[in-house]
Amino acid sequence: MKFRTLSLTVAALLALSACKPEEAAQAPGASAASAAPSPASATAETPAAETASAPADIPLGGNLGTAKDAAWQSYQCDEGKTLDARYYRETDEPIAEVRFDGQTLTLPYNGEYSNEDLTAFGNGTYTWTIGNQYQSDFYKEDNGFLVRHEQQKVDGETLPVDEIVMKNCLPA
Repeated sequence: MKFRTLSLTVAALLALSACKPEEAAQAPGASAASAAPSPASATAETPAAETASAPADIPLGGNLGTAKDAAWQSYQCDEGKTLDARYYRETDEPIAEVRFDGQTLTLPYNGEYSNEDLTAFGNGTYTWTIGNQYQSDFYKEDNGFLVRHEQQKVDGETLPVDEIVMKNCLPA
């Protein structure tokens, strides 16, 4: 079915975006875990700070302030699209506020869609996802993409459909 294929395509895009370039280029059947460099294998070309997770005493996103102090970051995305995002903390979990096409979305951190490669913020209708290379500074992260989640009825069956609104977003 067209919609089921679209949902599977989006799921595949989400999975591929989580891969590092060397993992995406692996031959089929090779495990991603075997391709991921261990912290001990970090070379002089890749600073250890970029390959390691944030220290335990630095919260995800670093020391974010409140909304009134949060700066907006512009992102340039595929197809000439742009969006702005800012990150702040009103509680223990970080929040992303995203502006695009005349809309402003407030998206709390979503641990279910986040992993070691991606940090996701979502409200059930939209999800803004960024890379997770610099866990202590969201403003440096790239590989951003915005997805709208919908339910559509096809042949009497309600199916989830995810539409990629913007992809390949880089800090401008």
